Amino acid sequence: MRKLFYVIVPLAFFCACKSQYVSVPVPTAGLRVEKTAADKKLEKMIVPYRIGLQEQLAEDVVYSDFPLEKSLPESELTNVIADAVFQAAKTWSLENQKTWPDMCMLNMGGIRTALPAGMLKVGHMYEVMPFENEIVLLQLTPENVRALANYIAEKGGSPVAGIRLKIDGAQADKIELNGMPFLYDRNIWVATSDFLAFGGDGMNFFDEPVAFIETKIKVRDAITTYFKSFRTAGKSLGAVKDGRIYK
Repeated sequence: MRKLFYVIVPLAFFCACKSQYVSVPVPTAGLRVEKTAADKKLEKMIVPYRIGLQEQLAEDVVYSDFPLEKSLPESELTNVIADAVFQAAKTWSLENQKTWPDMCMLNMGGIRTALPAGMLKVGHMYEVMPFENEIVLLQLTPENVRALANYIAEKGGSPVAGIRLKIDGAQADKIELNGMPFLYDRNIWVATSDFLAFGGDGMNFFDEPVAFIETKIKVRDAITTYFKSFRTAGKSLGAVKDGRIYK
């Protein structure tokens, strides 16, 4: 019997926007796999880029006194990353004379790994935030702010900055924005990622904002810049749990 192996052939369906696959049997008789010598000319061209990338990833960012891991309802890692994005959004708004963000909200799934103690490198920034997501600003109605707060409570916490709330069962209670009680009496501006702004992770309260602004700042770049600011100031990374989400 002739041996068969299967080649996975992708079939793209535009209506579903997903790739589907069909197994096609292909006879293996007579097939040979031969080693191919590396193209020395091409390799010579690639080497400088490889070295440059390695040097970039090895660049020092900031020293962390302890390992950082994400946990609920809050953690040093989730807090400092939300603080980084919040700070970038505020700086951008000030420089571009745009409206001032009231808070920042991200998602746990977007933070892909823990960070070790010691000197953090640019490579660590790619590990913790490998996506090319960008920061956006959305203006939400009081009703959508309530949905946002209750979403945080239902999830048991989220990476946030600028907001403080108590989780009471599946409901959010005692909401504060920038240290002041929030009475659901006005629209607010939220900094988040473009992935979440378009409904990622079930954040449907972002679906119909009153206003929407793109900053073109990558979330990873915001984290790197914020982390570097501690080293520039001669400090280790200021990552703390401060009770911004509690029960």
